[in-house]
Amino acid sequence: MASAVDVAGAVCRRLQLPPTDVPALHELVYLCQAWCLAWTGYALFDDELVGGPDGPVVPAVAAALRGPGLVEVAEPLAEDDDDVVRSVVEHFASHSLRELVDVVLGDGVWSGASTGTAMSEETLRQVYTRHGLAGEGVPPRFGRPRSMRDDDAAALGREASREWAEGLAMLRDA
Repeated sequence: MASAVDVAGAVCRRLQLPPTDVPALHELVYLCQAWCLAWTGYALFDDELVGGPDGPVVPAVAAALRGPGLVEVAEPLAEDDDDVVRSVVEHFASHSLRELVDVVLGDGVWSGASTGTAMSEETLRQVYTRHGLAGEGVPPRFGRPRSMRDDDAAALGREASREWAEGLAMLRDA
């Protein structure tokens, strides 16, 4: 599995910019994680995402930015993971920093988290899966989808069935 630093390095390489010239690097890494979770059910990286005063922060990326050079320490991504980064970066590359912050602020995932509080992968997956199903700001997906383990697919199916049953019960009782 890639690290958040590997993903941040891939974002910078895709943008052909050094990390110091990517003011929205944390937002882009966050969106890569969110869309990977929505599309595959898997996390792109295990590093923690935390709430910050201006949006999500990846402490491992922040530390690498203070270190010897993020792009130099980042490892290349596996093809599937690089396809996720490509999808997100190409979709959001034309967004200004303010527009990216608005996208992230508008998703509601991190806004309830106080500074330094970890964000839930499950919440990210649910929110961005809903965005995807609604067609809201969905990046075009490049590459081939990662295959999902049968037990993971079954768990996602059970969750979807439960949510549908709850929604239908609410409609019935309305």
